[in-house]
Amino acid sequence: FLCNCDAVWFVWWVNHTEVTIPYLATDVTCMGPGAHKGQSVVSLDLYTCELDLTNFVLFSLSISAALFLM
Repeated sequence: FLCNCDAVWFVWWVNHTEVTIPYLATDVTCMGPGAHKGQSVVSLDLYTCELDLTNFVLFSLSISAALFLM
């Protein structure tokens, strides 16, 4: 797995369904990027990805407002 924000849907799905995947916590690990390499896929921090989206939206709104006021 490439453990970036594109994989958040999988972690969310695992946490919100009754599915059992044997050895998920121990044998399914991240191939990257950087600091996530070797960590369990289920340890992916969903909150970080939410912050990225929030920051992007706020940045876009700020730029739009600045351009509108020029």
